[in-house]
Amino acid sequence: MRKVLFLLTALAGLALLSGSALAQNAPPAPPSCSNATLQGTYTFLTEGSIVGPHGALTPFQQTGLEVFDGNGHSQGFLTTATVVNGQTVISSQVSFTAAYTVSANCTVKESGADAENNAFHFDGFLGPNGNHMTLCLTDPGFIQCGSENRDSGK
Repeated sequence: MRKVLFLLTALAGLALLSGSALAQNAPPAPPSCSNATLQGTYTFLTEGSIVGPHGALTPFQQTGLEVFDGNGHSQGFLTTATVVNGQTVISSQVSFTAAYTVSANCTVKESGADAENNAFHFDGFLGPNGNHMTLCLTDPGFIQCGSENRDSGK
């Protein structure tokens, strides 16, 4: 009888251990995002290049502030710094508006235009808590990527 009881206890322990090991090796739950995940005030910095004739690259940087409403719309302003013919050119606090869509897998698509009528399209990835986003411009003639960080809560 003791052998049977010992064997049952040992088997129960093994079952618990293997169940615990399986739980530790299980893939993490997939993130779940929506437009509401992207809400609040974000600051951003992007760097890139304008692709000119024969592949010549003109570097530029942008920094700014963007407010996402959690319903698929954003607005903000940005400052761009670039070098043209050896001279630094600054375009300060240009306003913009955009529309965005956040998929359940936390991918982001954003498109809009600035006050100077320059259209833009970005693809990105949003952290599941909504505090950080990385993105790249998808418009032809540009190479530009960067990130945005939430500065205020919802």
